[in-house]
Amino acid sequence: LWIARINAACRMYDLSYSKFMHGLKLANINMNRKMLSEVAIHDEAAFKELVDIAKKQLEA
Repeated sequence: LWIARINAACRMYDLSYSKFMHGLKLANINMNRKMLSEVAIHDEAAFKELVDIAKKQLEA
């Protein structure tokens, strides 16, 4: 369920779950899937920041 929620939130920003997770790993952001899911549900602005960070890492 956590992965499905994260994936749905990522898709809102045109990013796949796997690319999002890879980008976070490259950025050395170590949040577990439960916390990422909670952020996606309760704090859209913070989740967007994480997506932006992941995208920047993927572009580098």
